[in-house]
Amino acid sequence: MGDLDTIDYTVKEGRAEIIFDRPDKLNAITETLMEELNVAIEEALNDDSVYVIILSGRGRAFCAGADLDEMSEGGVGSDNKLASGEYLWKDLNACRLLWEGDKPTLAAINGPAVGGGFDFLLSCDLRVMSEDTFIRDGHTKVGMLPTFASYLLPRLIGLSKANEILLTGNNITAQEAEELGLVSELAPEDEIMEVAREWANELRDLPRLSIKHSKAMVGSQDSLDEALNDGFERRWECVQDSERNEAIDAFLDGRSPEFDREY
Repeated sequence: MGDLDTIDYTVKEGRAEIIFDRPDKLNAITETLMEELNVAIEEALNDDSVYVIILSGRGRAFCAGADLDEMSEGGVGSDNKLASGEYLWKDLNACRLLWEGDKPTLAAINGPAVGGGFDFLLSCDLRVMSEDTFIRDGHTKVGMLPTFASYLLPRLIGLSKANEILLTGNNITAQEAEELGLVSELAPEDEIMEVAREWANELRDLPRLSIKHSKAMVGSQDSLDEALNDGFERRWECVQDSERNEAIDAFLDGRSPEFDREY
């Protein structure tokens, strides 16, 4: 993967860290950032040395939504239907990759996340959040509508509360997000990446195939019969996995499993 201008991408100890890197603009979304985000996520999903993906922002914000300067110049979200559609597809595809990809994803919410930033954090499997920040969709406040959030948020917290949040566009404090079950842990801003890495390492150190199939089953849209049949096939694949055998042996021996990995 070549150099990226708006995304900082690193892989270390089995973790891919994808960091929005426009701190002077509160990591607002541009066409370039959206393209590079898709590239980075696909790189992480295709890299066998990556077991878990962390998404975060550099500086004071996680992601402040669309860049209004670019929008006013006819770029992001402009009144050109074709250009607007192309941008929206890139946005939704990044969310889809995070949500449907076969590796666990974790949002480290270091600062405000608004609009598209709200979509990105919802698309992750787990979230940790700075205790002094807020998140919001906010699209209705500027005459727009939620896209990926309208699909995901009702699944995560229920229809009634999702309606309240998406229709009003109001802020959600860190404490409210935790009470809603949207975030797994709150931490001081300067500790948020450390906390995210601890969660990521816990996921990384579990049998890879078990994590992959568990994520797929939780996110399934299948009927009950289809889900049960799919679950049987996935379970059988896990039964034959060498990491599953090592995990059982380690459990019986009272030790940590030692998988054949390098990171």
